[in-house]
Amino acid sequence: MIGNNIVFGTDVIVLKGVEIGDNCIIGAGSIVSNSIPANSVAVGRPAKVVCSIDEFYERRKRECVKEAYEYANSIIERFNREPKYEEFYEEFHLFIDSHNIDKYPKSAARRQLGEKYEYWLRTHKAPFSDFNEFLKAAKRYKTNQ
Repeated sequence: MIGNNIVFGTDVIVLKGVEIGDNCIIGAGSIVSNSIPANSVAVGRPAKVVCSIDEFYERRKRECVKEAYEYANSIIERFNREPKYEEFYEEFHLFIDSHNIDKYPKSAARRQLGEKYEYWLRTHKAPFSDFNEFLKAAKRYKTNQ
């Protein structure tokens, strides 16, 4: 039995008789030959649980900020110019929330979030006050590397 809210990477094989609990992520190329408990992240051949979904979420929250910094700095280095907020299709949540959404009319927020957009506006608080604060932090990150 396969539970609800499961994310399968590409080329995953699930063998007969295996159970996967609710809210799991199965990494690309994994072979699931043993049952996976709910709220787990599993990878490998054979797939093994590597962390809980909550641990994965916290790790990704930290990593996405570093990845956004690296993206900003790669634009500066490669194109010799300042990044533009509209180039941050997936990272807009770092510097946009209900307090400043009007400053970013070309943001991907509404398109990306679809029917959850209004809920996101009510509940989300960006870690940076605006795009300029985010860029300053990205540049500091670069000099500290």
